[in-house]
Amino acid sequence: MRDVVTNIGEEGYFNRIQLTVRVYPGMPMGEPDEVFAVQLGATRVRELALREEFETLLLNHPYVMSSQRSSTHWGGAGESLEIAAGIAQSVAAAAVWEGLKAVGRKHGASDRTERPLGEQEAFGHAAMLIAPRYSVDFNALRLISVELRDSGSSATVLVALDGSDETYEVDLEIAEGLLLCGRIKHNFGR
Repeated sequence: MRDVVTNIGEEGYFNRIQLTVRVYPGMPMGEPDEVFAVQLGATRVRELALREEFETLLLNHPYVMSSQRSSTHWGGAGESLEIAAGIAQSVAAAAVWEGLKAVGRKHGASDRTERPLGEQEAFGHAAMLIAPRYSVDFNALRLISVELRDSGSSATVLVALDGSDETYEVDLEIAEGLLLCGRIKHNFGR
């Protein structure tokens, strides 16, 4: 039987954890200029401690934060947690991104073996990050270029929205063959 988290101060098991920071040109409204995302697979964590760690990254910024916990009891049961924040664009946004990656590495570590990322897989990860965050159809995205680095554990993917001059530059970081971090920069014109 799995652990059911009833108190955010208790340690519990989550099948999926998503940490997201949306960077806006001004007030956190409309479409963000950039999105930083960390996805953690199955892990044990104290929700309150993770929230506090996440919040520490934002202390020098005005921010809006929300969290949502979901449970699935359809066949296999599972819990997921999403913590999201909106901040205004600033020179410190890069520091928030580096801090968010560090949180992801800390909580996402396991002993699975590394495997390199291929171009089509990098595009798939990038499209899966872009589609829900910018409300675009996954199938309307097309690959422009992929630059693989660090023996395939990181990549920069340039994706275009069909029928538009909008592009998305996505920096990916892969750990144990799974997407760990993604940074999306939305460009409204080439």
